[in-house]
Amino acid sequence: MLPILIGVCVGFGVLLWSGSTRGRLQSLLGEDRTDSTGTEAATPETGTPESGTARAVADDQLAFDLDLVAICLTSGLPIPVALTLTAEATDDRSGLQRIARAMTIGGRRLADDDRLLPVLEVFEFSEHTGVGPAPLIESVAEELRASSRRRRQEAAASLGVQLVLPLGVCILPAFLLLSVVPVVISLLSDLTTVFF
Repeated sequence: MLPILIGVCVGFGVLLWSGSTRGRLQSLLGEDRTDSTGTEAATPETGTPESGTARAVADDQLAFDLDLVAICLTSGLPIPVALTLTAEATDDRSGLQRIARAMTIGGRRLADDDRLLPVLEVFEFSEHTGVGPAPLIESVAEELRASSRRRRQEAAASLGVQLVLPLGVCILPAFLLLSVVPVVISLLSDLTTVFF
């Protein structure tokens, strides 16, 4: 009876944790998944609407693109040119080309990604006050990196809680069945011989 119970506990633990470890970690960390060929299959991030050509970009990649924009602005390039050069260098993964075109023709600066709204506010603030936008863009990039780091730390903390579940479901009952139950049975059998 005991081996069957242990087998059931182990089977339940396997069912509980079936699937690949890499896939679980990637889903917990919110990273892009890779398919069997090793190419990245972009998954949309929360709060980022996707159009036909736009792809969801990780916060670190968007921060890197904004650092490139800040470098171009520091070198003296106008904002639309800096956005266009960055979009060309990164295959427009962040949607900066659309903002550059809108700024060139004087239209509305529509962004596909909500994370670019602070960048648009920096550009408007820069136009109205004459302040150089490069340091402000760098601070937006640093905020993106900090939020990404914070999200990953929260995912790692929740992973620790989730790893305790197999311990409670499988290992602790097995410990009770293999160590505590035999001791209790032997004590009861000894007590029955003494009192009866």
